[in-house]
Amino acid sequence: LEPPADAAPDHLAPQMVLLSYLTESDAREFLESHLFQWLPPLIVAVRREPLGVYQAVLDLFVSLACEYGAHVGSRFEPEPHPPDDLGWLDETETDLARILRFLLSPARSGWWLSRGAIARLGGDLPRGFGARERELRNLVQSGIEFGRLDGILTRLCEEVAAWESDYLALSLTSRPMSRLVSPWLARLRDTHRLLDRLGSAL
Repeated sequence: LEPPADAAPDHLAPQMVLLSYLTESDAREFLESHLFQWLPPLIVAVRREPLGVYQAVLDLFVSLACEYGAHVGSRFEPEPHPPDDLGWLDETETDLARILRFLLSPARSGWWLSRGAIARLGGDLPRGFGARERELRNLVQSGIEFGRLDGILTRLCEEVAAWESDYLALSLTSRPMSRLVSPWLARLRDTHRLLDRLGSAL
């Protein structure tokens, strides 16, 4: 499970290596300001995809991280997420690419839209190959061309609802996890409002 040599610095393995070198106070700050903030979408994303051994590794990591967080006195306080008023949708320079970047950015949308999820959105509609943004753009364009965009939007809303359900179930596992899930639910609400706006524009 070693990361590749060219792994991004925010890859989980290098972050865990860094954590092992930090003092307790620095470790607490690192856990609270970064790692713990991203646990909820990581947990839900791995559970929603058939990733085999990664599920067991993730469960162990979450258990150890929470145990260590309690040991160093973490307050498990998430960064608040202010609602996105979606005013940028009304800007003249907003295009399909900007909307797709929102949907594909967990920090804004509150979810991880995997390639598998993108495939499920369109069923038999062509989406091509490449990066997730390209696949989703191709899928939306196919939906427009074949008159099936409303079905894609419906399935996107169903995906949001499934993530919300998974977050709510996760929030019931512990009080710290409940606090960490809260801002991700707020992000999902932004995504739901975005999809409602797009649906009403059809």
